[in-house]
Parts: sequence; C-alpha cells; structure tokens
Amino acid sequence: MEVWQILSHSFLHLLRNFEKLIKITGVLIGLIILLALKPVFFPQDFIFIDFILIIISSICSFWVYVATFRFMLKDETPSSVIPKFHVKVTFLCFWRTCLLLFCVTLPLLVCFGFIVYIFDFNSINSFLSSYMSFIQNIIENPDETPIFDFQLTNKSKFILFIFLLS
Repeated sequence: MEVWQILSHSFLHLLRNFEKLIKITGVLIGLIILLALKPVFFPQDFIFIDFILIIISSICSFWVYVATFRFMLKDETPSSVIPKFHVKVTFLCFWRTCLLLFCVTLPLLVCFGFIVYIFDFNSINSFLSSYMSFIQNIIENPDETPIFDFQLTNKSKFILFIFLLS
C-alpha cells in the first residue's frame, strides 16, 4: 500500500469507529484537558506541582496514543472505560519522542551558540532592549507611536534570518 492509501484507510477507520474511540480515550483526554486548565482555576505558581501535572498529562497523552494505536491496528477494544496501561510500549513511545525532540533541539542550540559567538552578545541584548522599550512606549502612549517607528538593525535582521533558516 502507498502512504496515501494507509492514511486514508486509517482516517476512514477512525471515522467509522469514532464512538468506540471516544469510549476508549474519552476519560484520558478529559483528564488531559482538566490538567491543562489548572492555571485557570489555580493561578498560584507551584513549580513542583506544575512539573508533576506536566508529567501526568504527558503520560496520559502517550497512553491515549498507545490505546488508539492498538485499537486501530489490532482491533483491541478495552472492556472498561479506561484502556489497559501498556507500560513498556508507552514508555518506549515517550523515549523515542524525547530522542526526536533532542535531535531537533541540539542543532538549534548549536546554531544559537554559533550566532552568539560570532555576533557580539551585546547586539542581541540591545535588540531586545530596544524592542522592549518600543513595546513599553506603545503601551504607555498608544496614540502617539506609529508602528513603523521600530527599525531593526542589519545585524538583527541577519540574526533573525539565521533563526528562520534553522
């Protein structure tokens, strides 16, 4: 099968069995949504609790992924509202996702380090400070500051262009 045939088959399979899919993953997706709404209801800043909630929502996301994957490929329908937690497969997916993120982040960090080394770090600071003063001026005097007042230097334009390319 070609890629588009596999994707269309999977998509149609999801649409045909949408009710079963919601029964399988609905509780976990609801939990993920509730965890994401925590800052709305509890705006206090507890870093440790936020870190724990991020880990729980990540595990639930991979749990949903594995349950959907097993439903799609193996026609495995759980008997309860919450699907079985397949520890090995879930953490394998988590590990591979971390590796993919690392493979994407590492070149960006090298690129950023190269830019900071080649260009003077003060130019980045001056760009940020001029941008922040521009924003502050807009907030304080919204009617008096035209949008085109803020001009980037050529060096700042080049740095932004390098970031865009990376």
